[in-house]
Amino acid sequence: MTVPVARARLSIGAEWSFIWRGQVRILEIGIVALLALCPGLSQPAELSFAEAQKNALSQPLPRFPDLAKEAQISGLVEFRIAINSDGRVASAELISGHPLLIVGTSEAIRSWRYTPFKLLDGGPREVTTRVGIKFDASRSIVAVTEPPPLGRNLSVGAEAQMSGSAEPFAVAAIVLDEHVRRRKLPAYPVDAKSQQLEGTVQMRLKVGRGGDVETVASVAGDPKMAAVAMEAARQWKYQPFLRNGSPVEVAGDAFLTFTLNPDAQMPVFPGDEIDAQLDAAMMTARDLKVEATEKYCFQAIRRAQSAATDHAHTINDALEILYELYSRSSNADERKREDLYRRWATVAGQYEQPAGRWTAQANAGLAGYLMFAKRYPEAEECYRQALSALDRCIDPTGVRICTELQGDALGYLALILYAQGKLDESLPFFEKATARPDGAIHPEIKVIALALYSTALGQLGRGAEAKAVGERALEYQNTHPEAARKMGMTH
Repeated sequence: MTVPVARARLSIGAEWSFIWRGQVRILEIGIVALLALCPGLSQPAELSFAEAQKNALSQPLPRFPDLAKEAQISGLVEFRIAINSDGRVASAELISGHPLLIVGTSEAIRSWRYTPFKLLDGGPREVTTRVGIKFDASRSIVAVTEPPPLGRNLSVGAEAQMSGSAEPFAVAAIVLDEHVRRRKLPAYPVDAKSQQLEGTVQMRLKVGRGGDVETVASVAGDPKMAAVAMEAARQWKYQPFLRNGSPVEVAGDAFLTFTLNPDAQMPVFPGDEIDAQLDAAMMTARDLKVEATEKYCFQAIRRAQSAATDHAHTINDALEILYELYSRSSNADERKREDLYRRWATVAGQYEQPAGRWTAQANAGLAGYLMFAKRYPEAEECYRQALSALDRCIDPTGVRICTELQGDALGYLALILYAQGKLDESLPFFEKATARPDGAIHPEIKVIALALYSTALGQLGRGAEAKAVGERALEYQNTHPEAARKMGMTH
């Protein structure tokens, strides 16, 4: 849903020396710290959808094509887009999509605008990314969404987590929801609406091997709402559920929430009250309504904490919405940047239990701002708090957010200690940061950390060690020339 990420820049005019081939060379280094911690500090040429969305400023959506709407065609249209140095979409290359859905989509995407992406030295950068436009005919909704992993075929089914020893196998509500291919939502019952009635209907669905809903039973909810919810659910279609490669019958709970909340995206929402609150939060976050978004996210978290069913994903979803909100709000109004950073650190620390990725990112984000302001003691404390949270952080599947963040935080903390003249104290952090392999620290951080590590050793009179680290620094620069160039490292 991430996250434009706020960026902080620090320039330390530091004269340092290292021993190279028996000669002492003096370099002026501008240490430029770019805070882009999810997932990395150096924006690659190819960005993930989530990373690119952090810089999204304007994304007008295409109209739902009339023919597709009449034929009740839903689906995903996927593009690869190139964003030039001033944040404009230079090209939109169609990857996949139903012929009736692609009409006018590329034209809409080419009107999108992003905050310009920057190199570590602050210069402009061109990037590419993949985006998806989701068309939902049942709700007449068009939305920007993350495209599926390359190569995934939604029509043949996907492996699903399930339990039981015979069909229908049991699946969790979130798993059932992830397999939806077509979901027609009912109209709000007129009498319920006139009586200002709201609530969630819980249904038990049995889904056949082909993805059709075979049976629907009401589990909980107002009878009037349950009747129209079940009638709609009988028409839903699912991606086949696979168990060891073969389609199977499954059973699970589905929820429809009827809400009169004016901030909700729709009056009937596919999910329970918690999901409906997160939906409202996403809508208000899009308009940078900080107080309203916080209210909905905090309510969703409190409901999740007291819910009888498993809502472990809710807190992470709410924190992700808030992360996006604070980051975009910070970029929109620099005067509020410190307050928003501090607010984000407080919220993450309060609601992420135990502390982990979001707490670490919040403290690292605040540290980056403080480092930019040359408030080194405060930045030092924030990076220490980030590292403490990262000791318990587990990387999400398929990414190394916590691993790379830990390496970068070690490097940044070493730089801050060095900038304060705490040379002895900086050495263990330089050592830990520079010992990490690629993928566990970003090259831009490692290349500058190696250079200053050598300098610190030399200033402490440890010449032999300074020489050895200086040689490592040169070797790393030679194997990572782009990182060295970005950080002003030339020899």
